[in-house]
Amino acid sequence: MRDLFYADATVRQLAAMLVQLVADNPVIEASAFRDRVGLGRKRSIQILEFFDRIGLTRRLGDQRRLRADNALAQRTEG
Repeated sequence: MRDLFYADATVRQLAAMLVQLVADNPVIEASAFRDRVGLGRKRSIQILEFFDRIGLTRRLGDQRRLRADNALAQRTEG
């Protein structure tokens, strides 16, 4: 997130919300994430793109899937 800064605890909280979404459906839609975190579409997409870059998620078209081999995903599941 080039033009944003979130504290580490906030990033972990956002990642935990993403992991909770995956519990209901393995395919993550940007709109579902936006609704879950309560942010606007632009900001939600920026966060999802950040998660793609760090390897938490993998983008497949307009959807994303959680990469369970990512350390952040493993920490938020436990």
